[in-house]
Amino acid sequence: MSKDIALGPRFSVFFLVFNRLNILLAVFSVAIWILIPVSPWAGSMEKYSFAFQIENGFVTNSVRTIRVKEDGLVEILWESNKDLELHLHGYDLLLQLKPGEPSKMSFHAHTAGRYPVSTHDAGGHGALMYIEVHPR
Repeated sequence: MSKDIALGPRFSVFFLVFNRLNILLAVFSVAIWILIPVSPWAGSMEKYSFAFQIENGFVTNSVRTIRVKEDGLVEILWESNKDLELHLHGYDLLLQLKPGEPSKMSFHAHTAGRYPVSTHDAGGHGALMYIEVHPR
């Protein structure tokens, strides 16, 4: 013989209201989760722009290291007085330079570290400069 306990109408109304509140809370939570960006930096990617002139295989200004933040968008405008191939190590980017023709190297700085930019020409494989990507 089983004993069922009658809890009364007030108890049933409490659970009905409590259930509706839980459903509203769940719907509200999902809506907030969808509307809030995944990352606090989403949509606010920093942009970095640089310009360098290369003469006879050497950068003409005194800057030898540029520093950017991780997750930034980096754009470097290069000009050279002779044919060169530039290589950004670590990101494996190659850029062909022709005399008098500015060329742009663009990349997303997704990995922190120190990366050399070197030339690939008959004169060697030396680092022109470095790009440091610092963690956020």
